[in-house]
Amino acid sequence: MERLSRLTRNTRIAWAAAAVLLLVPVVSSAAWASGGHFYTTYYDVASSVRTTGAGYGGAGFSGGAGDSLVRVVNPTHSDTIQNGTICAMFYVFDDNEEMQACCGCPVTPDGLRTISVVNSLTTNWGFNHADLAAGVLDLVPSSLNWSAPFPGAPPPRGVNITSVSDCSSPSIACGCDPSGGGDRPSGGSNSTYVTASGELRAWLNHTESLVSAVVSAAPIVSTSVTEFKGAYLDSVHETDLENTCGFLLTGASGAGVCNCGTGDSHSTFKPHS
Repeated sequence: MERLSRLTRNTRIAWAAAAVLLLVPVVSSAAWASGGHFYTTYYDVASSVRTTGAGYGGAGFSGGAGDSLVRVVNPTHSDTIQNGTICAMFYVFDDNEEMQACCGCPVTPDGLRTISVVNSLTTNWGFNHADLAAGVLDLVPSSLNWSAPFPGAPPPRGVNITSVSDCSSPSIACGCDPSGGGDRPSGGSNSTYVTASGELRAWLNHTESLVSAVVSAAPIVSTSVTEFKGAYLDSVHETDLENTCGFLLTGASGAGVCNCGTGDSHSTFKPHS
């Protein structure tokens, strides 16, 4: 009887714990993507062979050992709001916490962009002597926020345009400005602030060389894929992203611009070199 009583008591405790779990709200990726949130992750493409700017890695260390591919998907569809096109605003940092590049990339519903860290996001660094081995990627989903001042006007640096069917006027181009016009007199008057809204999904693969505990054994090379994680985007952080990006695009003498890779063929993508 005593054993049966303990089992009954344990069962009640288990049911009570399950009831508490059911009451806890689950924050989905979609929830992070809207209402002042953004996505973030890290990249490490070379710390197994080269010391990063922050001092980690080099020969004999475990770390990144190859390019990383960012894949961005737009899971939404709307026939009333810009045909569902969402801007993926990229802000690329080195591992010394310095923004080195930025770009705005339109992604249409069910569109897929594939972006190389080595060949697209860090190939045009804002400062030539900055470290390229590792760092942080911030991605803000936003509505289209740039429109051409007149038909045929080219977009400013860092802005990539989408199909005219997404724009308010069929004769005026529109696109994605990661600076929101901040700290950027040229072309900035045709931009509105970056608005953290909409839903995107993004993944990044990590290729790593792991040093064995056995001295004579060869390093173990592995590859994994992780999803960007959601984080709260406060107004100070958002303003800093826009203004620093604007400074890079205006004052970095042609550097500081990443590009949007390939894919999403329904968007008129014009990369900047």
